[in-house]
Amino acid sequence: MLVWSGLFQRDLYHWGVLSPVMAPLVGSILRIEVKFCVMLSLSILCKIAFADWLCQFCFRHLSCNNLPCEPHNMPVILQSRIPYDVSTKKNLPGIAPLAAEGWLIEDEAFAGQMAERDRLLSQMPERVFAESGATPEAKQEVFDEVLALLRNRESYKVNSSDVIRPDGVRVPLDGDPLLTAARLVQEDLCLHEKHGDEHVLTAAVLCFPASWTLDEKIGRPLSAVHATVDEYNVDIGKRVQRLFDGIQAGRPMWRFNVLQYVRPDLFQPRSENDARSTDEDYGSGAYTRTEHQALVRMPKSGAVLFAIHTYLVKKSG
Repeated sequence: MLVWSGLFQRDLYHWGVLSPVMAPLVGSILRIEVKFCVMLSLSILCKIAFADWLCQFCFRHLSCNNLPCEPHNMPVILQSRIPYDVSTKKNLPGIAPLAAEGWLIEDEAFAGQMAERDRLLSQMPERVFAESGATPEAKQEVFDEVLALLRNRESYKVNSSDVIRPDGVRVPLDGDPLLTAARLVQEDLCLHEKHGDEHVLTAAVLCFPASWTLDEKIGRPLSAVHATVDEYNVDIGKRVQRLFDGIQAGRPMWRFNVLQYVRPDLFQPRSENDARSTDEDYGSGAYTRTEHQALVRMPKSGAVLFAIHTYLVKKSG
């Protein structure tokens, strides 16, 4: 640009537009303007780069309650009903027997929930998939158990190298076995393995968190995972650990929780250090959210899978 200003000054002089006295002055002005434009352009580029970095930093590190991490125009994915009675609150742990295949549920929200699961795993895998000390054998066993159940369902087509889901999406059977299994079913899959006296959350695919974050819980024992739950005291902690120890292969157990939310987003993370968000209203939220939580023993590794199926319905009236 400085070369251009010099050539422009020379042409004006040769064309007789500038006198020999004015030419140097005009040249100085042109050079100053060109330098100013260059500096202004660099300043704008730096501001854009800093703004982009700041957005990325906020997205990855700041609380979702203090700064919205997800736009509030997410697709609304609802079920029309909850297939069990949530009106009666059960004391922790509130466990009941479950049919051997009953922990994998397909419902009317399958296509919508699976599309949202695929989107989250594609756009923010570091926020919905994590592992810490998980054994390959345990993850592979979860995959094998899921595939064995799906082979018996007419809604799935299980091939040697892929699976066609009920929504028509073809899922390749490669990559991480737990992650692949989580792309086949509506359930979030949380793997627990026994380390010392407690079971530890060693790997998980958690696309639909209800007011907790995976990165704060991964690699922690049950007592630490539930440390922020008001009702979870030492006595209940011991009972839950005995429950994890006593689960038998082929005889899963289940329980449910009930939450009320203002917004219908399935992805509702909250840091354990943050106060309850205004999106959570445990008395008058517009949406009732409940999780069908199943405990499944892996027969070979002895690991316990915590499978979470999320129901979300709009409250009547």
